[in-house]
Amino acid sequence: MGITDAVLMVTSRCNSRCTMCDAWKDKSGVELPAEDYWKLPKTLKSINIVGGEPFLREDLPEVLRIISERCRNPRLVISTNGILVECIKRQLPLIMNNVSRLAIRVSVDGIGDVHDKVRGIRGNFEQCIEVIKYCKEIGVMDLGVGTTVSKLNESNFSQVKDLADSLGVQFTCTVVHSSPIYFGVNDNLVPASTAVIPQLQRIKRSYLKSSKPKDWFRAYFTEGVIRYVSGSPKHIDCEAGRVFVFIKANGDVFPCNLLDKKVGNFLEDDIRNMVKMSSEVSAYVRSCPKRCWMICTVAPMIKKEPFGPALWVIKNKLGTILTKKC
Repeated sequence: MGITDAVLMVTSRCNSRCTMCDAWKDKSGVELPAEDYWKLPKTLKSINIVGGEPFLREDLPEVLRIISERCRNPRLVISTNGILVECIKRQLPLIMNNVSRLAIRVSVDGIGDVHDKVRGIRGNFEQCIEVIKYCKEIGVMDLGVGTTVSKLNESNFSQVKDLADSLGVQFTCTVVHSSPIYFGVNDNLVPASTAVIPQLQRIKRSYLKSSKPKDWFRAYFTEGVIRYVSGSPKHIDCEAGRVFVFIKANGDVFPCNLLDKKVGNFLEDDIRNMVKMSSEVSAYVRSCPKRCWMICTVAPMIKKEPFGPALWVIKNKLGTILTKKC
């Protein structure tokens, strides 16, 4: 099957000041020339475009055009902090001209001042709302918000789900993770399970009540977040380095965005050969202690091994229907 999914960091520059991520402290401003992305593996089918802040690249439309052509029309998901409103309005129509399978995820970690405090930028919440409304206005169909749960928003993060519903956009959430190669160490920001789990349970139930199959699998993902917060084992095997990889702004390739186990650089090596030859990394992934649960790494695992998640969905969806009838 090969590598089908990637989290691709197109710039190390960031204009946020997030409490749960150290990426903005990197002042190197590393960015590859757009033409270097012709060397990405053609097998990639879904790519999460991240930074830093991707829209800080003035040539982002060209970067994404090359990636889309090189990888034969993959799904490209741009994760943005929503700060660069005017830049987004200028670049997004150009991107949409060349990328047919485009998704936008705007990071929203709370309502109003809660979000601004988490992100360290006053007025950022209103900027996010403006970006979401603009995306809807110009016809971005695959549009949603993403929330990272930490101690700073543990008591009310589910309000973002209500906001997403009111705006008619998708919603995903995960819990703060630590990463020596990306987010930094955030062990002191892990939220209290007693505060988080009841809200996650409510979100899971709302997904199961939905008529959309995609929401049923979001319920499965949310169940995984609950298990992560409660300290329970994952209920699906990790495919880091086999199905998906993390690519830093300089081209270095890692099994995922948490493991500090570089396997090569896509400018110099074939990713498929890097992964096959790195038996040490494969062994490490199999015994990985992190138990991480993030949408960008879990989604490829569900796609590769859908039977288990599908059984969970059927069982729990039927349970919801029967409970409603009773």
